[in-house]
Amino acid sequence: MQNSLFRILSLALFLIAASVNAQPKIIIDESTHDFGRIEEANGPVAHEFKFKNEGDAPLVIAGVKASCGCTTPFWTKEPVMPGEEGKIEAKFDPTNRPGGFSKSLTVTSNSEPNVTMLFIKGYVSLAPKSPEEEYTKKMGGTWMKSNYLTMGKMYENDSVVSKSFKIYNASDTIITFSDMMAVPKFIGIEIIPMALKPKEIGVINVNYYPMVRNDLGLQNDMITLVTDENNRKAQKYLNITGQIRMYFPEMTEDELARAPKIRYTKESHDFGNIS
Repeated sequence: MQNSLFRILSLALFLIAASVNAQPKIIIDESTHDFGRIEEANGPVAHEFKFKNEGDAPLVIAGVKASCGCTTPFWTKEPVMPGEEGKIEAKFDPTNRPGGFSKSLTVTSNSEPNVTMLFIKGYVSLAPKSPEEEYTKKMGGTWMKSNYLTMGKMYENDSVVSKSFKIYNASDTIITFSDMMAVPKFIGIEIIPMALKPKEIGVINVNYYPMVRNDLGLQNDMITLVTDENNRKAQKYLNITGQIRMYFPEMTEDELARAPKIRYTKESHDFGNIS
């Protein structure tokens, strides 16, 4: 009788010990998924990470947290029994997120370790914009991206710096540009075509002559283009901006060593409270 009781107690203790030592184990097929190049216009993309419980106790996914609001996770909510499979899905929304992306998902479970990291990455190609969306500066029937035409950095010894800017005819009639344009002598303007058809995109070619301008620093010059549109809409005011810098030729190491150097006793001054 005592031997039988001892065997029963021993078996019970063994089963309890086995139960205590049982541990789920999450094994995921891949930790990173590359979507490659995706189109913003095509909307959200999704990928499933499949996993398996290779432990000897039920596996429970407590939660999955994405590193960005653009990524929405879904996962198997029911306990995954030993030997069975589950999934974790990552849904990425590319809207207004052009360029490369890399996002993480933090998976918390009763496995050991209890935190697993997953990653998605790729590149979002911008959705093509309509002319009405792209050309937002409205000047009568002619629209541009901006009425500030930036020439960027120029140097005093540049004979000419050239840039092109697009212009869009948003009207339903042909718009013709006049030769009567208020343009300073150090700026050359060419419009192609001079007669812009409805919904046609033309080009304004700007030639800037820094040597003729003969000035240094930030420049902002207004020009006026004239079209055959009615009343005040006929005049288009544009700003040609840029920075003309002094030109310093390349120097050798020896010339740099002997070149003058400017130093200041201090580089800032505090006026304190003034009225």
